[in-house]
This record gives sequence, structure tokens and C-alpha cells, in this order.
Amino acid sequence: METQKKRRGDRKDGRLLRELDSLHFITGIIYPNRCDNEAYVSERIDLTAMNAYLAENKTETDFPYTMFHLVVAALLKTITLRPKLNRFIVNSNFYQRNEVSAAFVVKKQFSDRGAEALAVLHSVLDHRRVIDVPGYERLQLHPATRFIATMNYGYEGTRELNEALASRFLVIAMPIISEENLCRVLEGRFPTIRKSWRDQFVKLFYELNDKAEHAEISERAVDLRGLQDAIGLMQLGISIRTALDMGIVNKCFDPHEQQLIRDVITARIPDHGGREVFD
Repeated sequence: METQKKRRGDRKDGRLLRELDSLHFITGIIYPNRCDNEAYVSERIDLTAMNAYLAENKTETDFPYTMFHLVVAALLKTITLRPKLNRFIVNSNFYQRNEVSAAFVVKKQFSDRGAEALAVLHSVLDHRRVIDVPGYERLQLHPATRFIATMNYGYEGTRELNEALASRFLVIAMPIISEENLCRVLEGRFPTIRKSWRDQFVKLFYELNDKAEHAEISERAVDLRGLQDAIGLMQLGISIRTALDMGIVNKCFDPHEQQLIRDVITARIPDHGGREVFD
């Protein structure tokens, strides 16, 4: 595909279309998301020529084609020849995708409940240790190759791992950080933090975690990164309560929940200037 110099407003995966006609400009407002409008067409296609080609290709022992390969190739060629099909919408803006690619999943069992996974991943993660993409050379992985995947179970948008994929990994369950290790984390990032204040922030973190475990507040408030960012603001002179508001409280958008979190903070943390936290 034609490459163009990246300009302001372009994305990593697509180029912003700046000269759309009025009809397409309005379409981006009416259908602001990628898949708001989907068109389905039912059509009968004569496969006589395709079947003849496949029968002739069976003599190729290295990599015999299947009907699936030809359908995918035809779709990719169609999109390549008609690049306007390769556009998407984000935040009501039209983008031209930078590349043409295809992805598909395979079922371990041919049933509605059959587990699904990317075809490439299965051969990479099991005993075969190969990357086998149709149309390209088969790649054998080095014996020292390792794959590490992380997953925050229970996060919104996180899907359940299917059996076929989960069986190919060894799982390390990471418990919530201990008080001792949390003290080390805070001291490592903020060497001049006073011990009394450090202990108060650690206890605040675990009080919020206890309330989240009892479903009194959401897990948004149990944000270790947010706590560290708040302490960093205190180091710059922001007051303690204001810093904790920005680092923890305001990440929960329900006013009632915000007040519950502020009550925990008020009972534990006095309001002083942020610099008093440090020596």
C-alpha cells in the first residue's frame, strides 16, 4: 500500500481522511464506532473454476491449497484493489488503514461451544513449536523461546481463557502485595518519605482493599499506581487530600462512592501540606 508521511491526527494503524465529501463526513457522526453499520449480502457463486484449480494444485506436495486459502486471498485482493473498503471510524473520524491483514480463529471442536483460539498461537505454544502462516515459510522456534502473557482477571472487557489456550501455559497467580513489600515499594520510589507517613499510606491502601473485597466500593480505588502518583504530587508540594483526590478518589465516578473513599481517607490521613510527608 502507498505510504505517506505521518501527520498530526494520524493513528499508528491508520491515516486520518481530511477531505471527505459531506455525505461520508455525516456518516462518521451517525455511526461513530467501527462496527455500527454492517451489511450482509447473500449471493450464489459458481465454484467450478475454483474446484478445478484446487484439483490441479493437489499435485503440489509442499503446500496444497484449500478453498479457505483461496477465499482469504480473494478477500485480501479485493480490499487491496478497492482501498476504500479498508477504512474505519474512531471518534466520528474516518481513517484509511495502513495495511491489509486478515485474522481468523479455529475451533478445537466443531460445535457451538467449541473453544476458539488463534490458529498461529496453537502451533507456537504446543509441542510443534512452529509458526505456520499459509503463504509464508514455516518458522521453527528456537528452543529457548518463551512466551509470557499477563491477565488481570475480572477486569471489565477481559474474556475467559478457553481451555485450549490455558492448557498451553503454566499459571502464576499473583496475590495482592504484602504490607512489607508495599513498604519496600514506597521506600524505593520515595527514599525521603517519613516512616510514619509511609505506614499511614500502607494502611490506607489495605483499608480500601478490605472495603472493595466486601463490595462496599469498587476496585478502582485499590490503585497502587494511583497511590504512588498521589505521593509524587505531595513531593511537588500539592496538599495531601488534593493529591489523594486526583490519584485515588476521582478515579471512581460515582459521587456516593467518592464520598465513601474520602471518609476512609479523612479517618486515616490528616490534611497537611504535601512536603510534610518527606524529610
